[in-house]
Amino acid sequence: MGKVNEINLVIPTIAYKTAIEQYRKDFDHQVIEGSSQLFLIPSVEEWLDYLENQKAGVNLPSGWVRSLQFLAVDSTTNQLVGMVNIRLSLNDYLLNYGGHIGYSVSPHHRQKGYGTKILQLALQEAAKHDLSSVLVTCKADNIGSIKVIKNNQGILEDQRYEPKQKVMFNRYWISTK
Repeated sequence: MGKVNEINLVIPTIAYKTAIEQYRKDFDHQVIEGSSQLFLIPSVEEWLDYLENQKAGVNLPSGWVRSLQFLAVDSTTNQLVGMVNIRLSLNDYLLNYGGHIGYSVSPHHRQKGYGTKILQLALQEAAKHDLSSVLVTCKADNIGSIKVIKNNQGILEDQRYEPKQKVMFNRYWISTK
């Protein structure tokens, strides 16, 4: 793994429309973790409106919590390399399976250290919103994500089986201080 370029977390805007559309294509219609439903919402414009509601905590789907969405942009190349969503509270589902922070790295930028840096920056953002510790989860077989979480001092609490997805999740706590 070479040196990771510096990245910044930026609020999604229409200026990133082409990059966001490409990011969606890179995942080939699969779930994109940490993207606030980007894979389900038809247009970038509608997604940006949805993000405004998420940030304000209004017109959310039943059971959803207020959250903040960021793009992870390589400051050298200005490429969109990842996404991260920070949930400002936990409901039952998030406490058991989803956690405070969800993130993804573009398939083209994996194994370069971006995931570790994205989570590190997300922890700094979480601290700004008075979250002194956060829950970060991943599928128990996701070796890359396990490494990212451990690189950010994640402490494994336990594993929990999510019956709808038929998936085992690892649950880690990380201090934001």
